[in-house]
Amino acid sequence: MDQLVVQDGAFKHPDLPAPLPALEAVVINVGTLSRSYTGHSGLALCWSLDNKFPAQDVPTDTKQAARCLDCAQSIKHGWVYKGTPCKFYTIIQLFLPATETLCLLRLEAASLFSRHHIYLSLFKYIDYLETNGEELGDILTHLYFGSNDEVAKIYFKPVRPLTKAELLHIEQLNQTAFTPQNPFHLTIEENFMSDSNAVFHLINNVTAFYPRIDQPYFFDRTANAGKGKSVPCEATTPNARYETSFLMDEKQAEALYVLMQKAYTDTPHRDKTWPAKLAQPFKIHEEQFVGKANLKAMYKNEATTPPPIFDASNTRLPADFLLTTDSLINVFVEFVPFNMTTTGVSLRLKGVQVLKYVPYVPSSPFVAQEGFVNGADTTAEPAPEPEPQAMFSAFPPVEEDIPDVVPEPVKRVTKKVKPIKKETDLASVIDKWSADGS
Repeated sequence: MDQLVVQDGAFKHPDLPAPLPALEAVVINVGTLSRSYTGHSGLALCWSLDNKFPAQDVPTDTKQAARCLDCAQSIKHGWVYKGTPCKFYTIIQLFLPATETLCLLRLEAASLFSRHHIYLSLFKYIDYLETNGEELGDILTHLYFGSNDEVAKIYFKPVRPLTKAELLHIEQLNQTAFTPQNPFHLTIEENFMSDSNAVFHLINNVTAFYPRIDQPYFFDRTANAGKGKSVPCEATTPNARYETSFLMDEKQAEALYVLMQKAYTDTPHRDKTWPAKLAQPFKIHEEQFVGKANLKAMYKNEATTPPPIFDASNTRLPADFLLTTDSLINVFVEFVPFNMTTTGVSLRLKGVQVLKYVPYVPSSPFVAQEGFVNGADTTAEPAPEPEPQAMFSAFPPVEEDIPDVVPEPVKRVTKKVKPIKKETDLASVIDKWSADGS
């Protein structure tokens, strides 16, 4: 989706024939209120995607505080900054009827919170529409620049309500733009040839292991009595993501490792600082290899589209479908090689297909006891207890000639179980895979 750029008091976009001082559009989404601190250099030093905490990718040496609430850059420093050094902004989504175009527009604080008594900033415009019983997405809006402002400010005013046909058309265009393609229907080449650098792979017939795709989750280190636990959260929560682990046998893990090694070796971002060999990417759980795929809940200031889930017939399941551990699945991923503090290949989660579903059964804190059982017949009279003599007469008579020596019990023949591969053994396994795959 292209960006609508503001430059020299005009709107510029690839689909517009010329820069325009004003335009008509439908505001589809107002985005998330965010912050950015550029300092005196003009370069972004610290930023927040949720107005609460610095973003995950902010460099440690330029991060201003652990929380925006405690940051000195969010306090007014006088006339030099004309407000706080750390500025608010948001990225709104627009539909331009003149060109049938969906685009994005970044609005700075001056266009969000203007105190002008006549012209309407974005939030004042939203309040104005609500006062008149209207919603932002149902109105064709006129966007224009203030004439006497020192800083470029964008103002909003209503043009007319949209017709039902226009609303339906915009909704269809928006769904088309953001509906993910079904990777389990067409071939990879048919779906993803548009990105020549992207490498995709379909991992077939693996077992879901602690899937968390129904909503974003983050690892809360304070939960579970300080042991940590993945808990549901909003998309704007730092480190929020959709994720699932999956169990593979050794053959599946070897095939996946070989492909990951190739993506790691062939990435165009590789330079001499990258190690030659891909580090061990899997863990072991009960003689099975554990892979993991995830997707960040926020990317470039926008909430990402949740990974789509399909059933075996390629029918898309609801977004809140609760996938369970032990379900048999196919996983569609994108290989993302990286070289930061650690080196490896991330598996970016693109979609899941459920081949065999294990119904969800909530765990119980109780143990089985005698008493009420749902569905049991409680009307029948209990059987009478047998008399003591009758009870003992049911057993065979005691043998008098008990041998002095009890024969040694016969050893039970058990099936040999393949020993669990420990973490220390994985290096040799990877060496074997590398040799076989070369």
